[in-house]
Amino acid sequence: NIALEILFDNDAQGLREIVSQSSQQFLGKLYDLFNSVTYAEDHHREKFLSLIKEKYPDFSITAQAKVSDEWEIDIEKIFVSRGGLEKMQAELKRMNSELVKISQELAKTVDVSGDIRENVDYNRLMESQTMLEMSYNKLQNEIKKAEIINFDAVNTAAVNIGTSVIIENIETNEKSRYSILGPWDADFEKGILSYRSPIAQNLLGKKIGDEVSMKVGDESRRYKIISIEKCG
Repeated sequence: NIALEILFDNDAQGLREIVSQSSQQFLGKLYDLFNSVTYAEDHHREKFLSLIKEKYPDFSITAQAKVSDEWEIDIEKIFVSRGGLEKMQAELKRMNSELVKISQELAKTVDVSGDIRENVDYNRLMESQTMLEMSYNKLQNEIKKAEIINFDAVNTAAVNIGTSVIIENIETNEKSRYSILGPWDADFEKGILSYRSPIAQNLLGKKIGDEVSMKVGDESRRYKIISIEKCG
């Protein structure tokens, strides 16, 4: 399977990157989902679990079932701005058009060759169609779970989805502003974070004056929440 090859190739380098950047709760959910993948083998699961425990020695499979209701909502729904949703709907439409095009090309290939068993073009198109269908179905299901953020109803008593927060490095007094939105809105260069990202997970629920520790590279730095307001 191509997805497993990407994750576990080169001593699971792809999976290591995910684990290194994710919170324990998120990895717990991800591990639960991975366990339900039928084509994953036991040695894949064991490797994934060992990587999680390298970062979080106290990680246990049973403990991950006791996550909070708020985290369950984050997993089941995808919160997104209206613009972010429209962007994904346009992408879904593009994928559908591409699938139609591939189907037409497949039909032409069969008509020309007759025998498809060793037809290189046919096999290539079939592989492209399979991969695109998987992406299409995944995005279609995610769009069904999407919920548009109501910015008028955003509570700014604490860092929340739909808020813009200014944090200050306690040692250097350097300030940074981040907006917490959905995964389809995220743009790190513009300071827009997905609420599922490690930085956002550290900030969510914190109030003005609270201090948080965040890992930047190999260093752990402390920040103070300076202000919280609605994204606008």
